[in-house]
Amino acid sequence: MPVVPADPGLSIGQRLIFYYQVQEGDEDDDGISIVAGNIRTSEGNIADEAGNHALLAHHGVPNHPEHLVSAPDNTAPTISSVRIVSDPGDDDTYSEGDVVVVVAFFSEEVTVTGSPQLELDFDGTAKTADYVSTLGSEVPDPTELKFTYTVAPNDRDIDGIAIGDNKLTLNGGTIQDGSENDADLTLKSIPSQSGHMVEASDTTPPTVSSIAITSDPGDDDTYGLGDAIEVTVTFSEDVTVTGTPQLELDFDGTARTADYSRTGGAFGSNRTTQSNTVTYDSTVVFSYTVAPNESDTDGIAIGADKLTLNGGTIKDAADNAATLTHDALPADSGHKVDGSDTVAPTISSIAVTSDPGDDDTYSTGDTIQVTVTFSEDVTVTGDPQLELEFADPGSSNQQASYSSSNSGGARVVFEYTVAEGDSASDGLAIAANQLTLNGGSIQDASGNDAVLTHSAYGPDADHYVNGHGGV
Repeated sequence: MPVVPADPGLSIGQRLIFYYQVQEGDEDDDGISIVAGNIRTSEGNIADEAGNHALLAHHGVPNHPEHLVSAPDNTAPTISSVRIVSDPGDDDTYSEGDVVVVVAFFSEEVTVTGSPQLELDFDGTAKTADYVSTLGSEVPDPTELKFTYTVAPNDRDIDGIAIGDNKLTLNGGTIQDGSENDADLTLKSIPSQSGHMVEASDTTPPTVSSIAITSDPGDDDTYGLGDAIEVTVTFSEDVTVTGTPQLELDFDGTARTADYSRTGGAFGSNRTTQSNTVTYDSTVVFSYTVAPNESDTDGIAIGADKLTLNGGTIKDAADNAATLTHDALPADSGHKVDGSDTVAPTISSIAVTSDPGDDDTYSTGDTIQVTVTFSEDVTVTGDPQLELEFADPGSSNQQASYSSSNSGGARVVFEYTVAEGDSASDGLAIAANQLTLNGGSIQDASGNDAVLTHSAYGPDADHYVNGHGGV
């Protein structure tokens, strides 16, 4: 701040006195000094009685430790006003995707850390505008803080955006002046601004933009048995899915149904956004697992309009149901199918699975159950048998018969009812390779006959046999 003479009028004499009013925030801890040649007349004049202008060159004055200055700034910056400064267009109305810009004007320069927020009022519904340091290429004004809000689908304010009292919050950040005084965030409300209305009603349904097979069939361009085929349907906007919509695939003229798997792109590569725990994304993935003996020699195709809801829904954030019509996808030679299964099921394990009671011993009339587990699901026909070994003197080996009522999937159960004279005092045993078809069959879904070789089992000390009359 410039130093001014005590009397700005005409004065005559050899001494000129200048005064300066100390301001809040002024500091000089080693004493006031004067820079050489620092007298300036501005619009005035310094001259003698003869009209000769004074020569104003002078030596500097060093620091005067007996003239220190200490006037710390303890005044907090305040909000002078708040104003919506964005342009809603000729109709004074913001639409979906438009950015509302609000400026909070402060009484002095401030510095901001973190992400302060300003709450806007859309016809009684609170919307949060976030602090932004700059807009575009502008040079920020440190007395003006800008907050922005992007209009979302179905936002509405028919009488104009308003801001309530004291709706500026720090949100974990800070707003301070150069002396680190925290800003006073007291804010006087502004009423509804009729020049800043909002109408973002969305009545446009999402449509199918594209369909593509997005899984990897491997180097031979062919999916094998058990491989997952994934097809990604891309919509014109983000959607959310409920239930299990389905997409029909064409395997050489045979229809296969791919079920809805997830939103979010091929193998989770695309963006997802969360809104009230509902996931929205423009990509929807459908999955199908190749079954035995399925084939498609020229590549998977998808006919036109083969996407169905199957009792579910596909909607955008405005609750508009998606239009499901789409173009056909021709046979894609990079995605062929060969689900041929030539691998025979094998025996993984054999175990006695019945309960002999607290004494670990089966008596006459008790049922012994033995479970044979295969490497994959099998189907049994006829009456295969498994020979049980009763090694005690006077006992004979016996055949356990296939029990259809206790079998399923990869597990095949055999049962034998203990007869008088059966005895295994060392525990029940089964010799190697004692499973026989007995005129029946054990096959997988592709008709491959099971390999019946297996290791020996037991003697099992948890499963003794003592039929009446036995040892």
